[in-house]
Amino acid sequence: MPQLSADQGHIFRSRMLDAFGNLEDNLCILADKLGARIAINSPLSQKLKAIRESDSQLTKNPAKLFGLLDDVSQLAELRAGIVHSKMALARLDKLDVLLFWMIPFSCKSAKVLTFEEFAALIRQVQAAANRVKQMADTPV
Repeated sequence: MPQLSADQGHIFRSRMLDAFGNLEDNLCILADKLGARIAINSPLSQKLKAIRESDSQLTKNPAKLFGLLDDVSQLAELRAGIVHSKMALARLDKLDVLLFWMIPFSCKSAKVLTFEEFAALIRQVQAAANRVKQMADTPV
């Protein structure tokens, strides 16, 4: 297996952020459909809260909506840990991994992801964005 570079890690991080941007855009469309009031620059957690507190009866399946919001909340926690951290490339057990050192760095806590795990995370975010879009596009 070829050795991977830190630049490739930055590309993965960028792709993850793009996927989250698409997810947030779809969440805003869904929020509008449900009558949720959200500020344009509000954090993702506030958007999720506003949708959760909206009139879920405007969707055909409120349980599906809440399950989706739970899934997105978990992804958002991972995103926050990656965004608010310092990235480093490391080699563990002959495997290239990305270390995301959590802030404050003095806590010496890191999230460790292989490139395959990071790619899977991006796919999860893209899938969640598609699920949100489908829910937003479904007529009430």
